[in-house]
Amino acid sequence: MRLACTTSVVWFAACLAAVGYADARIVVNKSIDGVSIGASMAAVHHLLGKPNDNYSCTGAAPGPCGPGEPEPGSKPSAERFWNYTRRHLDVFFFHGRVQALTTMSSRERTSRGIGPGVSVAHTKQVYPRGAVAPFSGAQGWWLPGPPQRNALFTVFVGTSPNRPTKLGGNVAIVEVGRWLGDAYGCDFWDC
Repeated sequence: MRLACTTSVVWFAACLAAVGYADARIVVNKSIDGVSIGASMAAVHHLLGKPNDNYSCTGAAPGPCGPGEPEPGSKPSAERFWNYTRRHLDVFFFHGRVQALTTMSSRERTSRGIGPGVSVAHTKQVYPRGAVAPFSGAQGWWLPGPPQRNALFTVFVGTSPNRPTKLGGNVAIVEVGRWLGDAYGCDFWDC
């Protein structure tokens, strides 16, 4: 009887782990909602359809991004931005390939159950090998550590009312991407 119960508990835990992984819509250092870093614009369009917003950045990197007109004399940029409003998903392209993905959707979770709405304290417990580093005027818990040039990363950005530079509160934003360095660090919130 004890062996059967132990086996059942192990089987149940394995099933939960498998279900958690299958339902994971944020894959750390790889993808969000099925869109992987490095995917082409055509692949994203095929997977997610037409974006709600689609515009180019202007000027020299990290030139301002936005739907406005280019500045006089600015050069075309290799940066492009797509927004999927209903999915709460932003896709940032560099030379036609996905460079970063950002979500604020509380439906998006990693295989370990971390995503927008989860406490930063719990996030740090679940992913203890991260590091605190700045993210667009706020603080984030970066995996695998502080951003390094050309490295894949995931950052869980916390909220701290009236103290955006202190990491705390709940995760508000999750971004998965490839860090291209400060020269191309134009992300969705700074553009």
